[in-house]
Amino acid sequence: MDISLWSCDCTAPLQEPPVITISALSRDYRGRYRVPPEENHALLRSSSRRTIVLSQLVLASTVALSQTTASVTGVVTDPAGAVIPGVTVVLTNPSTGVKYQVKSDSAGSYRLSNIPPGPGYQIDVTTPGFSPYAVKNVYVDVANTRTQNVQLTPGGASVEIKVNADGNAVTLNTTDATIGNNFEVSKLQDLPVYDRSSPSVLFTLQPGITLGGATTGARTDQNNVTVDGLDTNDLANGNFTVITGNAPVDSIQEFRGTTAGFSADNGPGGGGQFQLVTRSGTNEWHGNINEYHRDNSTTANDWFDANDGVAQPELVQNQFGGSVGGPILHDKLFFFFNYLGSRIAEQTAVERTVPLPAFAAGTISYLNNNAGCTSAARLNTDPSCISSLSPTQVQQMDPAHVGESPQVFALLNSRYPAANDLTYGDGLNSGGFRFNSPEPDNKTNYTGRVDYAFSPQIKFYGIGNVARENQVDGAEQFPGDPASQQFVDRSYRYAAGMDWEISQSKFNQFTYGSTVADYNYSQPQNAEGLYQLSFFNGFTPTLVDNPYSSPSGASNRHVVVSQVNDNFTWTLGRHQVELGGYFKWIHYMVATTSGYDSYNIGLGGHVYSTPGLEPANLLPSNSTASEYYDNAFVSSLGRVASTGGTFNYTAAGTVLPQPSANTRKWVDYQMQPYISDSWKVNPHLTINAGLNYQFFTVPYETQGLETIQTTTFDQYFAARETQSTAGITGNNSVPLVTYVLGGKKNNGPGFYHSNFLDFAPHLGFAFSPSFDPKTVFNGSASIVYDRTVINAILNQQIEFSYLFQQNVTNQNGDNSNATGSVATDPRIASAPTVSAPATPKAPFQPWVTNGVPVGLQEGQFNTTLDPSLKTPYSILLSFGMQHQFAGNTVLKVNYVGRFGRRLLAQADAAQLIDFTDSASGQTMNQAMQNIEREVRAGKSPASLPAEPWFEHQLGPNYKGNLPNNTSAAASSNPNLVQIGDFGDFIQALSPNLQPNVGMSAQFGENTIFTNKGFSSYGGLLVTLQKNLSHGVQFDVNYTWSHSIDNTSEVANDGAASGYGFVCDAVHPRECRGNSDFDTTHYITSDFTYALPFGRGRSFGSNLPMIADEVIGGWSVSGIPSWHSGQAWSPLSNAFVAGFSNDAPAIFNGDTHAVRRGIHKLSNGSVTVFADPVAAAAAFSGPDGLTIGSRNILRGPNYFNTDAGLAKTFALIPERNVNFKFRADAFNVFNHPNFDDLDYGSYGGQVNITAASNFGQLTAMNGKPRVLQLSGRIEF
Repeated sequence: MDISLWSCDCTAPLQEPPVITISALSRDYRGRYRVPPEENHALLRSSSRRTIVLSQLVLASTVALSQTTASVTGVVTDPAGAVIPGVTVVLTNPSTGVKYQVKSDSAGSYRLSNIPPGPGYQIDVTTPGFSPYAVKNVYVDVANTRTQNVQLTPGGASVEIKVNADGNAVTLNTTDATIGNNFEVSKLQDLPVYDRSSPSVLFTLQPGITLGGATTGARTDQNNVTVDGLDTNDLANGNFTVITGNAPVDSIQEFRGTTAGFSADNGPGGGGQFQLVTRSGTNEWHGNINEYHRDNSTTANDWFDANDGVAQPELVQNQFGGSVGGPILHDKLFFFFNYLGSRIAEQTAVERTVPLPAFAAGTISYLNNNAGCTSAARLNTDPSCISSLSPTQVQQMDPAHVGESPQVFALLNSRYPAANDLTYGDGLNSGGFRFNSPEPDNKTNYTGRVDYAFSPQIKFYGIGNVARENQVDGAEQFPGDPASQQFVDRSYRYAAGMDWEISQSKFNQFTYGSTVADYNYSQPQNAEGLYQLSFFNGFTPTLVDNPYSSPSGASNRHVVVSQVNDNFTWTLGRHQVELGGYFKWIHYMVATTSGYDSYNIGLGGHVYSTPGLEPANLLPSNSTASEYYDNAFVSSLGRVASTGGTFNYTAAGTVLPQPSANTRKWVDYQMQPYISDSWKVNPHLTINAGLNYQFFTVPYETQGLETIQTTTFDQYFAARETQSTAGITGNNSVPLVTYVLGGKKNNGPGFYHSNFLDFAPHLGFAFSPSFDPKTVFNGSASIVYDRTVINAILNQQIEFSYLFQQNVTNQNGDNSNATGSVATDPRIASAPTVSAPATPKAPFQPWVTNGVPVGLQEGQFNTTLDPSLKTPYSILLSFGMQHQFAGNTVLKVNYVGRFGRRLLAQADAAQLIDFTDSASGQTMNQAMQNIEREVRAGKSPASLPAEPWFEHQLGPNYKGNLPNNTSAAASSNPNLVQIGDFGDFIQALSPNLQPNVGMSAQFGENTIFTNKGFSSYGGLLVTLQKNLSHGVQFDVNYTWSHSIDNTSEVANDGAASGYGFVCDAVHPRECRGNSDFDTTHYITSDFTYALPFGRGRSFGSNLPMIADEVIGGWSVSGIPSWHSGQAWSPLSNAFVAGFSNDAPAIFNGDTHAVRRGIHKLSNGSVTVFADPVAAAAAFSGPDGLTIGSRNILRGPNYFNTDAGLAKTFALIPERNVNFKFRADAFNVFNHPNFDDLDYGSYGGQVNITAASNFGQLTAMNGKPRVLQLSGRIEF
């Protein structure tokens, strides 16, 4: 900031410091002041006394890669613009007793480092021959460098020039290229904050970040959050905005967010960097008592609940607490303490799929072939297109002539409520049931801090935080059920540190601390005992939701992150060198209850369709009509499609009783040293250079409960490609995947090899041209590494640890004889029990019986890590400019580019690979394309011409009574052929194919975390910030960006339902398209405005006190935000390359048909399309291995405004005791923001084969309007 424009006032003369006189200075050819050589030597010799003097310092930890202090820099010039060296610059803060002193260098520059952030600083500038200069009310931001240029006026010491910085937090950044916003503590109190236990709302008030947490093209699990330098990230799941132990708003002094332009001291992870600092005590007592209240009387109803006539959810919320801070010993010992309590009784809107009354009574409805009928017909909209079967007719059509299952219909009638939303479900036999489920939440937080100045050179501090929470974290399955999933949080953290001024040019900061995440997710009550019943089959829309909440998945985890940080700063002339780093040792204790048996009812197992059991008037050549009917019909019979169970074993091989969980204990070590140099080349140019080194050990299980796959993805996949191209079959035509004991405890191999070469260089600059000191250009280039491989390890070992966990699955039926299978397969009345298999022994080959791989036929899944895994990284580029306008306004415009390389990506090693028939040369893809095209053209599957591939690969006896093998294959799976479901088609044929034809015979799916991900991001980031003046302050961020990748899935989420996989590992760029989080336009903003009425303001400045109590002291604030729609993929309900990878549908180019037009249909549902049936018709299923483009459509736009109205009452003005009243309205306009389309249930509302549901919006993004009233007494 150029402060020469500020006015001055006169004060008493200041004592001149004993430094070089102005007469001793001369100018060089550039007009700069020059120090004579002999006096320059004297300055160097006396630098120990004159360069930096710290007289008092309240400790605030600055740890390497987690900065929690601040800096002030600037250039001192005369009225002609010439720089002045040797000027004394003193920074003080009376409230904390700190004082810093430095002299400007030969370029006129000064720099004050390692300053505790906060308000109330004053800068005094003095040198002989010039009038003293003072800048009051300076605010310094955490992890930021404030620029405060000074222009001195020739004159004596008798006149001092004083200016007021007005506490402005936003200045031009003349030192580096970081991009992001700072927020001082006062803003947290002046803005409507939804959750007082966390300032995470501020995370999204940054340029380049989405509401979901994707930051300048980085995935959501790559963000890094520190509090007082401690790692507070969710290391197990990588959830955005989760702060271990919480960080209540009233306990936070400073917040800094950086979204791009990272420096060498960047923390782990390539996403946003967010640093928070806990408040400290000062020489003045300060504190507050507060209460924030919400209830139903001021809350709007959820849009969908109101639409369906469901009552408004209950809400009674009270957040309350207080804080106090002050001196124990003046200028020596300080303390701060904060308490937060939160008691919330609320409900959440839920929708379940339930049977329609006719189906619950035993009537099976289906789509008929009446004139004009399509698959979009529903019982409540087109009853003439719906026919039905009575229970008697069902019994007649049942090949076993048993008829409907009494057990199934007893369950449907006793367990499921009546539908109240006919726009949900398939509209034939199922609908939706909306209700409000209670989710109470009780939360308590304690935060304390003590600062002690042992001496002027050594300071200590200690910080502690304790979190206690009991919450119902999941909706009940149906009203009246016991609490579904109770979450208990007992997390805490602590830190202790020391600041040491070694000399006037050397400073060291040391911190030790631990963050402990202690989470427990309790097990829901399971009324079914040791098994769970499901109507989900994995390839058709769910008929009805499960009758009870799944008991599987209850878990607890205890993650301890202990860390040591050290940061050393050395000022060498124009260079400021920093070196340091951290070392962490991390212990993970994770236990997940998965030991339950399961029974799946309906289609499934080895039966995918029942064409021989369909009524004659079923809508022909329509996969949707067949899927809906086949599943409902077979489910009504109570057919058991499959049974399964998960069994856990101890390290000694003993099977644990059901239900059970094995506790895993993991350890890994992380370190990240760095060195950086900030070089002030001249008064206008600063260059930053540095090198960061990251080394993370491979996590290992300390009890020996660790299993490792020995073959890399590339080795295995290359063998499959070679075998498929040559047309070779047989059990051993592809190497069998083998698991062995792994980890240090077993003296075995690790999951992958440690990466010793993860060096991350950084180069940046900041340039302020002499002709325009209010403009700064900056740029940077750097490499950053990801940090979330541990998330994938925890996910994988919980789900698939073959030597210590065995999954048993019994798949029933044979799709080539679907009718016979329905007749003979077990039904729910006589479902077999599931027994534990024999104790596995290493080396172990999953799903191999007597050397024969059987996993494909049984539909078995696997997840593991690639032994050749490397650390993912990104190349980041930025270039931008800043300009300070009149009115305390700063504009920042930046380009940010990110190029992700070897990113974590889940690929299916067992996927389809085009297999060549060696006899004819025809490929599997060619044969599949031919029969798909013929069936779609209306040709009967039973009369297709022979395709050589099917004739040779299926053998001479497969055709039965049909003319050829091709017709027999298509007739047994007509729906799969119709929609192009290549993967399920080959899996259905696998009992009649030789092993390893088209797919791996060992697994139906073999998901491996690989480095096959890549991304590209380009964004224009614009920020306009106005410092407080005339009562107005605001920040506006606009981001125009495009992110492209081939998968966006985070490490802890398993890819499924066509979401998250590399579409085709043979062609990794096949699904290169818009990222899942790609959003073209993003606007976030915040503002505060003190209304100009009342004493001391523009209008009514002389009002009587009583009138001022009514009119004066009012202010308004808000957080408006808007963004365009997020990318999404229309899916084909056809699984092509992968067994669980739902392929994007092929678009015919009719952009008019897919135009967005969110509106309510006549049946009460809401759609994203102007015409959903026409939109679905614009897409088609895969053509052989050819699939559509990923994420080509856009979801709903988003608009929300949180607003606040506040009034301050002076209770005891002379002691600065005030009462503050606030009324905050979240989503003040009650604007309904619809959530993105649902990818659940294998397609959900993105499935083109369910035209009536295609594009349907079923949930809200955010809450309806909520009004909060609060009161605070502050002193």
